[in-house]
Amino acid sequence: MKVFVSSLISGMEPLRAAARDAITTLRHEPIMAEDFGASSNSPQIACLSGLRDAEVVVLILGAGYGAVQSSGLSATHEEYEEAKGRKSVFAFVQEGVNRETKEADFVREVQGWESGLFRSGFRTAEDLRQAVTRALYDHAIANVTGPIDQDEMTQRAIALLPTERRGYSSGTAALNLRSEEHTSELQSLTNL
Repeated sequence: MKVFVSSLISGMEPLRAAARDAITTLRHEPIMAEDFGASSNSPQIACLSGLRDAEVVVLILGAGYGAVQSSGLSATHEEYEEAKGRKSVFAFVQEGVNRETKEADFVREVQGWESGLFRSGFRTAEDLRQAVTRALYDHAIANVTGPIDQDEMTQRAIALLPTERRGYSSGTAALNLRSEEHTSELQSLTNL
């Protein structure tokens, strides 16, 4: 799973390293601006493109808001706006810090009652690493799916139906399938 890490970079290096550690420990792929390298794209395009490639966004909010862009928002706030409603966003809010006014407003928006998110608080990089690990693990477990083999599922369901024994039927059984390709199998089962 690709995980985009959204936060200020400057001054947040230990926290971003903790998030990276959590992501890679779970064998996911971190997408982080500091890894992008030289590009012909603007930082905004590169970061929003990286975010769009991710399945999950880890949003880390601390004391500082960051430089206000032409949109009137910080880069991190722009990333949140891009991800909101489109990606799974996990918000982590640093506790025990004096927030800039714009950052305090951003935190209120992120954890708003109607349109916000449940978030985890943290004090140290280790707290953050543990919280990110738990959130990503829980997300992965909740979204585990595998390919569905409709024919195999049908055969398993048919095998569970009662069969005729000693000249009498063991009861009435019904199997409803929404697939037209199994209609003949269903018709033969009604003779049980």
